[in-house]
Amino acid sequence: MKTIVFYSYKGGMGKTLGIANFATCLSRLGIHSAIVDLDFESPSLHSKFSDAGYIPGRGGFLTYFMSHIDVNEKSGGEFSLKFSDPDDINDYVRTLPMGIKKNTKNKQGLKGKIHLIPAGDPTDSAYWDKALGHNCRRLFRFHKEYEENFITKEDHEQCIDYFLRIKECISELKPKPEYLLVDIGAGSHEIAMSINAIWADVIVCMFSFNEDNLSYIGTILDKLDANTEDSLKSEVIPTLCRIPTRAEYRGDRALNKLLKEMNHNELFVLHSDRDLEWNEEIRLGYDDEQPTNTRLTHDYIKLFEKLMHKEHIPLGGIRKAIGLAADLQEQDRMFNLEVESGALINPNDESRNVSFKVETFQLLIRGLEEGVEQHSGTQIGDFDGHTEKKKFFNKILQSAGNRCGSKFSDSLNSMWKDENESGNSFLGEEAYIRKWCDFDSDIGFGKLSLFPESVTIQGGKFRKGHIVLRESFLTSAKDIDFDIVMDHKYCSFMTGYIGGVLSIMLGDNVTITHLCAEQTKKHDFFNWDNPKSNSCVFLVERKNK
Repeated sequence: MKTIVFYSYKGGMGKTLGIANFATCLSRLGIHSAIVDLDFESPSLHSKFSDAGYIPGRGGFLTYFMSHIDVNEKSGGEFSLKFSDPDDINDYVRTLPMGIKKNTKNKQGLKGKIHLIPAGDPTDSAYWDKALGHNCRRLFRFHKEYEENFITKEDHEQCIDYFLRIKECISELKPKPEYLLVDIGAGSHEIAMSINAIWADVIVCMFSFNEDNLSYIGTILDKLDANTEDSLKSEVIPTLCRIPTRAEYRGDRALNKLLKEMNHNELFVLHSDRDLEWNEEIRLGYDDEQPTNTRLTHDYIKLFEKLMHKEHIPLGGIRKAIGLAADLQEQDRMFNLEVESGALINPNDESRNVSFKVETFQLLIRGLEEGVEQHSGTQIGDFDGHTEKKKFFNKILQSAGNRCGSKFSDSLNSMWKDENESGNSFLGEEAYIRKWCDFDSDIGFGKLSLFPESVTIQGGKFRKGHIVLRESFLTSAKDIDFDIVMDHKYCSFMTGYIGGVLSIMLGDNVTITHLCAEQTKKHDFFNWDNPKSNSCVFLVERKNK
């Protein structure tokens, strides 16, 4: 019986759902498995199967594990252990009937059984007395207890033997499971260290693509390695989880460093699936359902083929055997429209994203510029910034920006007015401007901020301040588009846009003046040793006093 432990340093990586899908996949192939929930603080493996029913009559794994051990306290924190032979585990197991469709039969035409061993009944207070009790933690941290001389060498060896005997009892279930899949709670706690060290043949190490996971997972694996005898060393399968479809992770320095430390060149990826956030369900087709043809389903199959014995993988692969189409039918949802604000929402991470519009917008403005050039017979770029034709084009862009800003601000005001009336929020004018800057930085033309040292407030009203725009997509990121340093071709559009937003927001006329580098050096807006063409500064002044 091959034992595969699904482990992660942090929660939310999809360990439990991965196990449920793997067991379902094996069953569709006619292969029996046992799955055990050792996530004692958040037990949920049983909830993934529609026909799992309630917890078996005698409880789950925790009751079974604790019922064969006597702990005798001694002075000074020492204690002794007395073990009895584990009895029949069948009373703690629910064997799922699992069906498969006729067109996805395995070569024997039989369905595989899933022996589900839940952690216990989380609605029963007695379960929590065991799960959070001192003795449970002691038993799972027996390596540490032995190192600190709280138990004898004999008790330490008995603990290892007891864990192995329980595993043997699971292996003797009927029908005999070919695989044992273990769900362990997240973290570097005692249960993870003991089970990984004693039971695991393979550890599926699941982590997300962020600094915390990448920095800690290597440390945890080193800790596990130190607690494991050489004869019990496990194979570690690095699995990157919850990855948006278009996220670029290849070539990341921290990730490559982690893989090198794990002595692993192969990385498995489980992409995010937005639909599962609403309702976690098995993708491989449980209880006579057809497999769901999503990117995550195909990801699962690649991982499962790595985990299975080669002789268990059907000719032509798992995908063909379970009736999953070769072509991915899932269409990646690029953006959803937020009607109130007009924002386009990236469904992968809920960010307001307009990056796909960048090229189109630049082409639109360039087209307007070319139209004026053709009408006048002279290139606008050849004119000095104060010539009439340059001014004419800038007025066009400023007017267009003003209309965009006014419309957007009107939508924001309606939304924020509802918040005020409901009592959820009330902000002053400066706070509203900052809120707009933060909001617009996600959906607008760049990253906006109100420079704090420049703000003037009189009588509770905003009078003057500087708006800083960074990473504007109206120009190339390459620093080649200066008319004057810090003054790119299309600043007039942003001048109009900011004026439109703030005129509606403040309910007053405002003047917006775009400032070039020489006018802003007295302020610490930027690193002036390396100014960017896609950054600007705008002076905002309220007209009415």
